[in-house]
Amino acid sequence: MSRMPPGPGSWPGPPLGGDPSGTIASFGLRAGAFVIDLALLNVVGYFLLAGTGPDAGLALAFAMELGYSLVLLSSPAGQTVGMRLVGIRLVDAHTGGRVEVTHVLMRFLVAIASRLLCLLGYLAMLWSPAGQTWHDRVAATYVVRAPRR
Repeated sequence: MSRMPPGPGSWPGPPLGGDPSGTIASFGLRAGAFVIDLALLNVVGYFLLAGTGPDAGLALAFAMELGYSLVLLSSPAGQTVGMRLVGIRLVDAHTGGRVEVTHVLMRFLVAIASRLLCLLGYLAMLWSPAGQTWHDRVAATYVVRAPRR
């Protein structure tokens, strides 16, 4: 079952359209993309951070994940490597297009807070009518199925 974002007059903005690119991504697709990205960051981090102390390693890992998110999610494609592989992308809730860097930053910080709270903010999409996590709501974004190229 595909769900569409709320229509006009509903928070946070207009529908993204009736085509497959506007359908809200399922929890399973989003979880799959997250696992792929996490695995990729861990493999790269293992080689880049080898030999650093625990404090420096944690700071560098945080910076690496932040940079990865900011660069890829604010790009016109709005996709991390994991999102591209599973066929989803991040869009602005109001325009259906590219997400601004400041919104990606807000989204990232709330996602980190959600991880510290036992992933509760991620699970919130399961009972959200618009299929949004806490970080999607704060940043006014949706994760939608990506059009096939």
